[in-house]
Amino acid sequence: MTNAERIARLKKKIDDQVARSVGKGLNAGRIFLTSRIKETLSVPAPRIRIQTPSGETYYKATTPATPGAPPRKLSGQLRTSVTSRMLGTFTAVIGANARARPTVRRPLGFNYPSYHELPGLGARSGEHPFIRPTVLKYLVELTVIVGKELRLGLHPGKM
Repeated sequence: MTNAERIARLKKKIDDQVARSVGKGLNAGRIFLTSRIKETLSVPAPRIRIQTPSGETYYKATTPATPGAPPRKLSGQLRTSVTSRMLGTFTAVIGANARARPTVRRPLGFNYPSYHELPGLGARSGEHPFIRPTVLKYLVELTVIVGKELRLGLHPGKM
């Protein structure tokens, strides 16, 4: 085995170890951030229980949420819908996929996580972001956990 082959083999081994290390850090950061987002969504709203004539029960906030603050918890469906996964060694995705009950106007149900997070989806949309502010709040901790520079992107996904 020549020196060039040994060097190439050693370089590949080092690159593989660095990739594994970064992947483990990113996975730990993903789990940490998912937990912090769920904590953000765990603040309960003052609420009342409403029972419809058809027997369905739902909750309604008694005071409006403060614009700019994260949505407050009524049923917990939004908090429960926050999920994350690794797409590869260097890519993690965190999102929320809660939907309101289907209606004639919205047969798939209203995508309220996107409505709260992203402006421009209708009147008052984007008033209660919860993912981006949480990421920015814990950015220093995330960088330490991952051990590498992070690139962040907010994408609306499928709406």
